Amino acid sequence: MSFKNHIHVWLQKGFHHPLVERIKDNRQRIVTFLVFLLLSASFWFLSVLNERYTTEILYPVRFVNFPQENAQIANLPEYLELRIESHGFKLLGYHTTTSVNPIMVDLNLFTLDSSGRDVLLSIASSRLLPGVSQQLSDEVNLLAINPDSIHLQYLPSVQRKVPIQLGFDYEIPRQHLLKGITIEPDSIPVRGLSNRMDTLRAIFTKNKKIRKLTSGEVYRFELSLPSELSSPVEEVSVSFNFEEFTQSSLALPISVKNLPEGFSISLFPEEVTLSYLVALSDFDKVQAYQFRVEADYSLRDDAEWNEKPRLKLFLAKQPSFIHSTQMSPQWVDYILEKHD
Repeated sequence: MSFKNHIHVWLQKGFHHPLVERIKDNRQRIVTFLVFLLLSASFWFLSVLNERYTTEILYPVRFVNFPQENAQIANLPEYLELRIESHGFKLLGYHTTTSVNPIMVDLNLFTLDSSGRDVLLSIASSRLLPGVSQQLSDEVNLLAINPDSIHLQYLPSVQRKVPIQLGFDYEIPRQHLLKGITIEPDSIPVRGLSNRMDTLRAIFTKNKKIRKLTSGEVYRFELSLPSELSSPVEEVSVSFNFEEFTQSSLALPISVKNLPEGFSISLFPEEVTLSYLVALSDFDKVQAYQFRVEADYSLRDDAEWNEKPRLKLFLAKQPSFIHSTQMSPQWVDYILEKHD
């Protein structure tokens, strides 16, 4: 007979062993014993929890009544270590639950101490005992708060005006020139810690998708203000001013500076052609005197033996409404002549 058949026969006939038979005969006694054991353990546990004990717990804390609007308190603790005495039932609840109302600590009780390197708000923990005790259960006796004293760093803040900058890319219609962007207000009052404000250069607008810009239309943009800073202004108005442009050109004379004393210079050619873009509304404003093309002799390009000496040209002056200027030529030949 195979092993599998032996197992099948054993299961059909039942497994009879003296130890198993004794357990079956004493089953009722075992159950009764276990019930009394459980009841005894429960009564013992309840008796233990009814005693009074001393322990330390971490209790959540929130600070209220900050001293000034123009100051911040750094590294505020989220918990206080309390040494308490109470019944075991109450202490067990404190150790097993996380949903307790935080203790409120009044910062007006703290003393401002500026004698050291850092400005601190300080208090002896014993001064907080009455107020904290009132916020705990009547069944809890507050013995101490650790550490013996609490020191909070007092950080004065400053306010100044900060310019606004657009925080996104934009495109104007083709064949148009951007004449200006108007931001209202162009700067806003911002308050923050002095060390943070020292590095703040601008406040940017939040990204806003605009399918098609319209000249002169006013758009509203929210500001992307860092969480550690505050401002009464939350958004600004922005308008884009652009219009169609045309291309034009002027023939302009060239002036030379830094010539050595006692010398004169001849340029070839004597004039350059300056091409530029200008908005249609500004086309008639363009005049030759608004431009100045210069060559600096001290920056001359010394020629090789088989080349002519040259001077590079610079556009030293132009009106603000002119865009995309190009000079032709950008270099000129010259002859330097000495006077008798």
